[in-house]
Amino acid sequence: MEIILLKDVPYLGKKYEVKTVRDGYGRNFLIPQKLAEFANRGKLKNLETILKTRAEKQVKIETEFIKILSELKDKEIIIKAKANENGELFGSVSKEIISEELKKQGFIVPTEYINLDKLDKNIKHIGEYEIIVQAGEVKNSFKLKVEKE
Repeated sequence: MEIILLKDVPYLGKKYEVKTVRDGYGRNFLIPQKLAEFANRGKLKNLETILKTRAEKQVKIETEFIKILSELKDKEIIIKAKANENGELFGSVSKEIISEELKKQGFIVPTEYINLDKLDKNIKHIGEYEIIVQAGEVKNSFKLKVEKE
C-alpha cells in the first residue's frame, strides 16, 4: 500500500514522503494515528504542488539570507557582558544572545544558522570572535566583539 506521510515517523520517513508499507501497518497504525494518508492520484497531485511551493519558498528565503549575509560580512557586532578581572564572563554568550543582538541591528538570523562549534557551543571569555553563519550551501562569517560591561 502506498501512503503519504503527514508527520515524521521514526525508521520510516519524513513528512510528505511517499512510502510503500504493509497493508496492516498502514490501515491499523499510521492512518488512524494521523501519521499518514492513502496515496491516490488527487492526493499525490496535491502533494506535488505543496512540495513545489515549499521549494519556491525555500529559494526565496535563501536569496534573502544571501543578501543579509553580504551586508553582515563587513559589520562588527559588539556585545557587552559582565566579566571578572581575568576576562572570564559571568555566564556565557550563546547563539540566542547573538541572534537577539543581530535582530536589534536589523539582521534577522535564526539561531540554527549560527555556528559556534569551534567555540565549544558558547563564548565564555572577552575578546574578538569569528562567527560562522550557514544556511544550507550559503555560508559567511562576521566579527563578534565581547566587551566587559
